[in-house]
Amino acid sequence: MKNEFITVEKLARIIHDYRHDEHLDKKDNKDDLIKAITVEAGELLECILFRGEVYDWEYRLQQDSIQKELADILIYCFSLAHHMKWDVEKIIRDKIRYNKERGREY
Repeated sequence: MKNEFITVEKLARIIHDYRHDEHLDKKDNKDDLIKAITVEAGELLECILFRGEVYDWEYRLQQDSIQKELADILIYCFSLAHHMKWDVEKIIRDKIRYNKERGREY
């Protein structure tokens, strides 16, 4: 799947199917999913916290951990959107439009 474009809808389906097949979605609720996103964001921060100056070899070692934590965050974000019956693509487009209207671009 390297360098393969995937739709938001297809990614959401992959995540939903994985969590459903592994019975990880049985007790999903809004509060726990939001807490899980926050916990995973903290783990992402730990990947770089207190590192001081980061050399190239250290960065390469960190990339795997950073990618895994980012994936966890995205999985929980997509799971929250699914639980709330939100369209991920729509809420992202709406937020980008809102930011542009405020003069804030990424």
